Amino acid sequence: METPMKRAALFLMTAALIASSCGSGDDAATEPVAAATDSTLASADPGTDAPTTTAAPTAAEETTTTERTGPLLDDEGNEITVLHPEAMPVLELAALSAGPISFTPTLCSVTGFDMVSFGGVEGFTIAGDRFFLGGEPGVVGLALDQAATAAGECSLVADESLAPGGVLLPDDTYDRLSGTAEGRVIASSVFGSHVFDTHLGQSFECDGMGGEVRVSSDGTTGYAYWVGPEVETWAISDSICTQGETVTYSSFDGVSHITAVGTDLYVGGRDLEGVNGLSLVQNGAPTWRLGSDDPSDPDWWAGVEGVVPCGPNMCVTEWFGTFNVIDPSGAVIAHFDSGDDLGVRGITKMAATSDGTLYVLASDLFDHEFDGRTWFDWIIRLEPNG
Repeated sequence: METPMKRAALFLMTAALIASSCGSGDDAATEPVAAATDSTLASADPGTDAPTTTAAPTAAEETTTTERTGPLLDDEGNEITVLHPEAMPVLELAALSAGPISFTPTLCSVTGFDMVSFGGVEGFTIAGDRFFLGGEPGVVGLALDQAATAAGECSLVADESLAPGGVLLPDDTYDRLSGTAEGRVIASSVFGSHVFDTHLGQSFECDGMGGEVRVSSDGTTGYAYWVGPEVETWAISDSICTQGETVTYSSFDGVSHITAVGTDLYVGGRDLEGVNGLSLVQNGAPTWRLGSDDPSDPDWWAGVEGVVPCGPNMCVTEWFGTFNVIDPSGAVIAHFDSGDDLGVRGITKMAATSDGTLYVLASDLFDHEFDGRTWFDWIIRLEPNG
């Protein structure tokens, strides 16, 4: 399974740099949402080098033309190979049905963000009705094409109303994303966080609130965790993040996911017996827990990636590419497999728009003629039937 390997590689590189994942509060002043005007989001023809341009020569200068004779290299000396968007495999989607649950999947086209990337898209969230992706171009906001939506299609375009090219943050380090229905987005890394109030057009930094950060549904609390069972809580105002208490959930040896829905916390991670699973925590105590050490069980999960309300139930994705529907009692009532049901290796993230429509970020690794193997990512809309 490749998807957890991507995240594991990032973990190994960054964990060695960090003695403590979070620090003290940040009181940076509110500043306008800024964008990088230099960011290039579109793919180019892999067989065509960018033309070299030179300033017009003066009388004392000779006209020269600089030509690149070797491969294009990045700052670290690695060869850069740019792929055609046409190199992206086409998914053949069919209706999904399991138990009492069925969905109609629709593949979303994406314009303005390179879904054909070498590192893969790591972050995905929805805030308000905007979509946010974190990857090589940085943190980019996308908007739904409403005309396409009315026609039953799904089309996402870079949201120029947020910033040029939709680029909120031209830094691919901050690729863990969490959002609220109002429009608050938190982009986090082990180094800290950026808070974007996209509905207000402003942002601020929270240097101490680092690691994986999930924001509560009302946008006022951040839950920060990284390695181990400790979860830091942070109060988030309109310009500052203030660290609160650190919580250790008794049933967990390591926390890998938190989703806060109202006062309910869905906490995923490894328990004291080494089993990965998911608990509903209410008033500080687990109400139910899912998890199994038997790979044949539907709730044998490598690690929870996304938890989203879907109607009266909760929809859950996990590292090994399963997508599960859980009823309020904690029972798995539908189980989907990304390979069997969508034809991709992993369903890594899930989010929903204000009307409850589900969207998943799907990923797979393919061999191709340009650089051998590359991660490809898709956004898929899942509309419930009935």
